[in-house]
Amino acid sequence: MKNIYYILFVIFLFSCQPSGNPQEAKNTFWIDINRRDSISCFFDNYQIIPLETTQTSLIGDISKILINNDKIYILDKRQATIFIFNSYGKYINKIHRQGRAPEEYLSITDFNIYQNDVYCLSRPNKKILVYNDSAQFLKYLPLNDWYNSFHIANDSLVYLFSDYSNTQYYNYIIYNYKKQKNENQYDKFKKDQGLIFDYSPFHSAEDKLLITEQYDQTLYHLSSQGKEAIYHFIFNTSDKIPVRFKTMNKEKLYDFLKGKETLKRINNIYLNNQLLFIEYEIFCEGLGIRHFITKINTRTNQISTIRLGDEINRSFPFLINPLAFYKDQLVFSIPSVLAIDINQRYKINHPELEKVKETNNPILIFHHLNQQNDIGPI
Repeated sequence: MKNIYYILFVIFLFSCQPSGNPQEAKNTFWIDINRRDSISCFFDNYQIIPLETTQTSLIGDISKILINNDKIYILDKRQATIFIFNSYGKYINKIHRQGRAPEEYLSITDFNIYQNDVYCLSRPNKKILVYNDSAQFLKYLPLNDWYNSFHIANDSLVYLFSDYSNTQYYNYIIYNYKKQKNENQYDKFKKDQGLIFDYSPFHSAEDKLLITEQYDQTLYHLSSQGKEAIYHFIFNTSDKIPVRFKTMNKEKLYDFLKGKETLKRINNIYLNNQLLFIEYEIFCEGLGIRHFITKINTRTNQISTIRLGDEINRSFPFLINPLAFYKDQLVFSIPSVLAIDINQRYKINHPELEKVKETNNPILIFHHLNQQNDIGPI
């Protein structure tokens, strides 16, 4: 009898329409994850930037990367440190102010660059701490709740994301940090669920703030007026995400989808006129979580897709770990030991890797996007 109730419950989840359903999006795109288009459809060249390795610049893990005014900012959450390099990978400085003093943080949950200053969100401190490139403390912005990520809009407004985990029961808060009050809030939920996914939903493209969320197949535009669905994606995965997933307990949903071939998250977005690139993760049976890239012409509906990591391509051999879009490039990182191995094994002979040692910092690879409509199979 319990099994019958469970089956009926699952059928209910997959048959009911959620609030903010995908039909509200301007366009829906069907994405075939089994397509294997040529890598040249996506990239036309790349640049390698080894990050200088010193005793004070040892990176354990790249949690987030931002690039501003020819400077590369890398967050290592494990070390609660932001490393700063120039555009050639030379180490400049780092922000490492972990502690309990007013100018220090317990951890860095997320960070942004605004007007050349570094804004560090510390969820346990309920504040955003601001430093300059010399790691000097400038000020802090007190917050009214716990948040997981943020986007600085201007000199007074910040967009805050709670991921179903704060006491106001809103996912998005538009907060005036000068007046210390909410200007608006969206996506109300009923209960603080506690389970936090380590990501930021915010993406900047064409002077718009776009958002993507865990398991959500829709791309939204977020503004002070509201949250608008603009593109919806349907992936032909063998398993499906319950349409009412936003009302489910996050921990139960996570366990329910574990090991199933479904979208995990759209990680990165690039949008320029009618051309859209999305980088996302899907669990593939026998392979684990794999990264995909899909290129869409939103005007003509031309779509190409590739799954990364199936094999090493000599023309683009370093497509290992996509981090973020920067201008018209997709930035990847690769451990130095793996970069050396690929360089030697496949006789790439790239001059930037000649002096790299196995114990050096990760290597950054800037892949320039091919924005021509040369979509087609391998």
